[in-house]
Amino acid sequence: MSLLRSTVATVAFAAALPCCVAAPYVVEGRAVRILDGDTIEILDANKVTHKVRLAEIDAPEKNQPYGKDAKAALSKMVFGKPVTVKVSTRDRYGREIGNVYLGKIDVNGSLVKYGYAWVYGQYPHRDVLIEYEQDARQNERGLWAAEKQIPPWDYRKGIR
Repeated sequence: MSLLRSTVATVAFAAALPCCVAAPYVVEGRAVRILDGDTIEILDANKVTHKVRLAEIDAPEKNQPYGKDAKAALSKMVFGKPVTVKVSTRDRYGREIGNVYLGKIDVNGSLVKYGYAWVYGQYPHRDVLIEYEQDARQNERGLWAAEKQIPPWDYRKGIR
């Protein structure tokens, strides 16, 4: 690869990342891919793809009970639709971490409210999410209809 082509590729890659913009910031675009119950890809107006991990929540893993249900619920909510993401930070994988909104609908909160995700207690979260989770548990919505639930953070560690 020539030095010029390498430099152009590096500059193009750097320009695609909002690295120089301090968090928090807002990303607006269309949800073009649902990776799992708490991760989506958004295509913005500049045709830049943003991989977004929904903040404050943790959905079941794909192979975990309710994992496919969580992905389907998120897909039904946002796929192909214009969304706004209030990005708070990036994770170690480079994903933008944020709260996703479909108009005025709080997507992160809705997933907890309808029993498709846990509140991710080891990270900062809004108090209302705890209320949503307690209500979903009491009314046995979504994953709370099952007798035994394994939080995704335990599932990832192999605690089953």
